[in-house]
Amino acid sequence: MKVLVIGLGSMGLRRIGNLRRQGRPMEIHAVDPRPERGERAAGRFPVTVHPTLADALRIGPDAALVCTPPLAHMPVMTVLVGEKVPFLVEASVVDDGLAGIIEATRRSGLVALPSCTMRFHPAISAIRRLLVEERYLGEDLAGCAFNYHMGQYLPDWHPHEDVAAFYVGNRETSGSREMVCFENVWLSWLFGPPTAVACLADKKTAIDADIEDVFQLLLRYGSGASGSMMIDVISRVPYRSLRIASESGIIEWSARENVLRCYSAGRKAWTDLTAVADEDYRGGNFSGEEMYDREIAAFLAALDGDADAFPYSFEEDRLILSLLRRALASARDGVILPVSPALIDEI
Repeated sequence: MKVLVIGLGSMGLRRIGNLRRQGRPMEIHAVDPRPERGERAAGRFPVTVHPTLADALRIGPDAALVCTPPLAHMPVMTVLVGEKVPFLVEASVVDDGLAGIIEATRRSGLVALPSCTMRFHPAISAIRRLLVEERYLGEDLAGCAFNYHMGQYLPDWHPHEDVAAFYVGNRETSGSREMVCFENVWLSWLFGPPTAVACLADKKTAIDADIEDVFQLLLRYGSGASGSMMIDVISRVPYRSLRIASESGIIEWSARENVLRCYSAGRKAWTDLTAVADEDYRGGNFSGEEMYDREIAAFLAALDGDADAFPYSFEEDRLILSLLRRALASARDGVILPVSPALIDEI
């Protein structure tokens, strides 16, 4: 099997490692327009680096991983669809042309999938089991309310790079906007598709970039569950913390403290579920490779014909991307806005 990794920034290098841990025969090829990145990758892994995408495609890849900055996703996906190369693309914040990709892959049957890494996180999987399968907080999720905070100081994302030098410092693809989408990919897995949003978006720091660095959102989902979310890129200590409450009990998760626990109102007792975490999960925002390895395994299973292996689609992704646009419109106009597939193209 020949797999092509397109883009050799931090995610491209991570994906090469994920591929090598899959335990199957595989030729890994890569491409990046920056020669120094290709040299770095070739120095770390047994990978063949090509100078251009056109050169890389001549090897006849069986699959590709699109790990470029978000604004390059669409041109690369368009080429891969034309060449009939199945692919997984990293998380994005832009939707331009995505409807065409969905229609083209639907017609051709080409496997084309958007990343949903956090759906493979052991704690998120455990919370979903509690909510959806065990109904720990009640039969009807409309009785649930939550509070969620994700924060990490933007210059700490890539300490070796100036924020202005990579996509998180671009207003359209900023780190804060990216995380509004990234976190709602898994929250919608717990509570259903988003149906309404109200938002405040602000600049609080002296970070040298024209971006919003704090988003505060009120959200409602298809199950009727509602909650508040704060996404920030100003926290000097990284956080991911979630509390879900209902009359039946509470579920709490802290990635930083590596704690997952739940409270039963009926038993009036807490249960520590931290032991569900995998060996590689150590808390903190971006530590542990298990969820990335699982995501690549699911992508490969989808290539092998397992239609249920991968738990996310471009149709779902378009709705999440429209949520971001509606959140920005809400912040601008001071209104609560509905979110639905029928309204995707309106804003």
